[in-house]
Amino acid sequence: MALHWLPKAPSDVREYTWIPKAGESVSSKTLTVATGSATITSAIEGEGVVVTVTGGASDVTQVIAASAVLGNGETITETIYLPVRTTPNDQAYTGQDFASFALRKVIGNGNDPTGAELDDALERLSHMLAAWAGQGANLGVVLPVLGPTVFYVSDAFASAIKSNLILELAGLYDAEPSPRDIVNAQRGLQQIKSALLSKEREGVAYY
Repeated sequence: MALHWLPKAPSDVREYTWIPKAGESVSSKTLTVATGSATITSAIEGEGVVVTVTGGASDVTQVIAASAVLGNGETITETIYLPVRTTPNDQAYTGQDFASFALRKVIGNGNDPTGAELDDALERLSHMLAAWAGQGANLGVVLPVLGPTVFYVSDAFASAIKSNLILELAGLYDAEPSPRDIVNAQRGLQQIKSALLSKEREGVAYY
């Protein structure tokens, strides 16, 4: 399972509450930052765990591994994703923003995309982000992506998503992506992975 917390700025000190199982008290807990540089402290409060998060690098989703033993002896584990914004002024892109942009580039005909085309684009976007997450570059976006799904990512990451989605849709519609789109997609994905992958995996070219 996965939890997605609202994003914070790098300078924010924010409190979040994790409730492993409603109606059950928490006997003990362990929370560690698996990805990211934020620091966390946590305290049990009844059926919840209050987590205080400090710091975190800009444009990096903090991944927190959480485990709790309940009063009834049950153990609950959770992966928590917490995006850190570059600045408070970053745009809150939506799934429909990305899908519509890429569709205009691939099948742009002067008309708004149809509902079916948007659904196909959102499905491809979901699969693409899931594949990236499986390679260690998890942007912390709730999957599957729907039209209103908000992406709290930097402009640089948003550009990479757009370029790579263009390639995904080009294959779907038998279109020929431009050399510029291909280069931008490769460079953008490399930038995302360099930022999110652990240090021992950096330096490898991912395309």
